[in-house]
Amino acid sequence: MKSEASDSQVDSSAFDRSDFALAIALAGIAGIVILPGLGAQSLANWDEAIYGVVTRELLADLSLTLHYGGRPWFEKPPFAFWLMAASSSLFGLTEFALRLPSAFFGITAVVLQYLAGRNLGGRPAGLLAALLLLGTPQFVAYSRLAMTDVPLAGLGMLSVVLLLYAKGRSSLIMAAGAAFGLAILTKSAATFLFLPGLLAIAIAQDGLRFLRSRETWLAAIVTIAIALPWHAWLGLTYGDSFVDQYLGFHILARFASPLEGHEGSSLYYLDTYFQKGGFLAPFHAAGLGLAVSLAILRRDRLLAAVSILALAAFAIVNVQGTKIGGYLTPVYPAAALAAALGLTRFIQNTRAVVALIAVTTLLALPGIMFGRGRFVETADLVHFSPEVRSLTTAPVFAEGRISQLYSFGLSEPALRFYLADQVQSIGENELERLFAQGKPFLCLTFNSEAANFASKHPYLQLEIIASTKSLALIGHR
Repeated sequence: MKSEASDSQVDSSAFDRSDFALAIALAGIAGIVILPGLGAQSLANWDEAIYGVVTRELLADLSLTLHYGGRPWFEKPPFAFWLMAASSSLFGLTEFALRLPSAFFGITAVVLQYLAGRNLGGRPAGLLAALLLLGTPQFVAYSRLAMTDVPLAGLGMLSVVLLLYAKGRSSLIMAAGAAFGLAILTKSAATFLFLPGLLAIAIAQDGLRFLRSRETWLAAIVTIAIALPWHAWLGLTYGDSFVDQYLGFHILARFASPLEGHEGSSLYYLDTYFQKGGFLAPFHAAGLGLAVSLAILRRDRLLAAVSILALAAFAIVNVQGTKIGGYLTPVYPAAALAAALGLTRFIQNTRAVVALIAVTTLLALPGIMFGRGRFVETADLVHFSPEVRSLTTAPVFAEGRISQLYSFGLSEPALRFYLADQVQSIGENELERLFAQGKPFLCLTFNSEAANFASKHPYLQLEIIASTKSLALIGHR
């Protein structure tokens, strides 16, 4: 049971118009932070550009199978791409449209923070939880990218909030199961980082009987009914090809060992948290520490459950062999919520809580600016894609994307999204043969590579058709 000290910190009054107004205000503030300039920056030349190509091909051929370069693509489940396709059908296939679903879930996650904190610790805890998330640079940055991390975070926290407010109501418990099922359809196994916390919250509210209740089984059935059909259909349609790539490589192998050079020490994610969490990262850590301590001292089951939500999510991410900073994104909401509860439960004085919220607001501002500014570039996500996009104004692309482009020394995703339907990577020998054949072709490379190639093969009369600061479009027309 909770102690009186714990209970005194919780505003147990019903959700009213003031809460509704605060939730709307927080949504507006989050929108002002996340939405302006959403489409100004080019797609990052890896995941974002890949997802843009997958969405383009989904719009061209509506199918349960995602495609990249005309081939089945089994890296991610489809829900985020369905949302990007829906957005793009309304606004055109633009950077803004592709990023809008992430922005929506980023805004929603801030509101969900308030709702969860309000339920567990009253309005001050709700406000502090929302601020601790909105001031986290990585969360702001990834809410402005066409990625799956923030949609996963939003859906995971939606399942948490629905469970908190369910109070035994079957409809809300089943809705929590539906949100969890959609989260699985967004980022597959990564969704299970929320599962220990969800189970802990359910047990804290209703005891172990929750695990065998009719509502729990109905919620599980809803989750399976949403998440299973797509996986089953792909498995039956493509067999070992789907299982080996989707489950074997992108889930099991990625979890068990470092892939594609993404490795790091056992402290990688702890270091990343303090680097990418901005000035509020110490508040997350201190508040979470207080939450754990108070949960033990006061035997507060719900506070312990929220602490488990944060700690288990971080632990699951941390034990993965493949280390990628973006994997931390879904951890921030749970950590911010636990930290807000720990801090507001520990501070007894109302004025001190108000001062804490004011200080948090001030410290959130630089995090917001960093998340909206140079965060993505310093994370090396954009690379040369701004220059690729600038080439779309070159005369050779006056009628839009071309059918075939060769790439010499460049990765292809941004090229495939902005410039050509098909992109083929070639080496120096293949490039030499293309010039020797004398047929029309276009090849994009770095200026330095073009200069080196020209010096080695002066007889080929290399022509630079268009160029940017770093890139050169060469070939015959």
